[in-house]
Amino acid sequence: MRTVVSVLCGVVLVVCLVVLGPAIALRQTVLNADFVTARMELVDAPALIADQLKQQLPPDTEWLHPIIDTATTDLESWSNEQLATLARSAIGHIKGEQEFRAVVSLTELKTYLQLHLGDLLEQLPPDVLPFPPTQMEMFIGLAASQVPSMVPDVLEIDESFLDEEMLAQLQTARDYTATLRTILRVIPIVAVAMVLAIVLVQRLRPRPTLRYLGVPHAIGGLTCLVLALLVPSLVWGAVAGRIPPEVAPLVPGIVSDCCQPLYVYSGILLLVGIGMVGLSFVFRTED
Repeated sequence: MRTVVSVLCGVVLVVCLVVLGPAIALRQTVLNADFVTARMELVDAPALIADQLKQQLPPDTEWLHPIIDTATTDLESWSNEQLATLARSAIGHIKGEQEFRAVVSLTELKTYLQLHLGDLLEQLPPDVLPFPPTQMEMFIGLAASQVPSMVPDVLEIDESFLDEEMLAQLQTARDYTATLRTILRVIPIVAVAMVLAIVLVQRLRPRPTLRYLGVPHAIGGLTCLVLALLVPSLVWGAVAGRIPPEVAPLVPGIVSDCCQPLYVYSGILLLVGIGMVGLSFVFRTED
């Protein structure tokens, strides 16, 4: 009876350890704002920020699109900072810490446009602004004077900026994150309970106790290691064809980075499990 209970507790402990590994890895990577923003350099931040700014332009201002593209490219560090702001707000929203609301500073962009608008307009193809030279100078002066009123100091981006598909994706992510938080609260308690149950069932006898604890840790570590090896190919198979082509080359590297905590976790479990089993041989068998 003692053996049956210990084995059952060991099986539950293995399940807890295996579930806990990916949960910890997700918390430290995908749901970690510092981890995400550190990888913003892999994304074309100027293009993403430019796309958001173009959506805020009034009608009949398509001639500003190439100017915005050039400005956000020249202000790449600024674009990266604003994209990081958006990412932090999105992660906070997904984690249930706040509503989705990001305040993007446009002060640097406004200053850039005031200084370089004339040069940018002159670089446009002639068919975009087909003005004679005299009228072109007047237009440049008028456009430069309108920059302060056309470009606000800050742009507040909230859920009203998002389409239904994006809102649905954010809600799905919030639901999964809520489940993940529950796992991170409950599973450690269950795991500790299983450890205590094994210790009590074995009546603190060192040799069997260490073995009934060490084997589940080793199995859990080995299983998590296999998961860490399989996850990149599984994720790629799931998202291939569903993401923009310009983002696709970035996926393997990002997924590999996300798996690093799982490698560490599995290594620790293996070392603890093997260490416990090895240590059990130091103690004598008790009748």
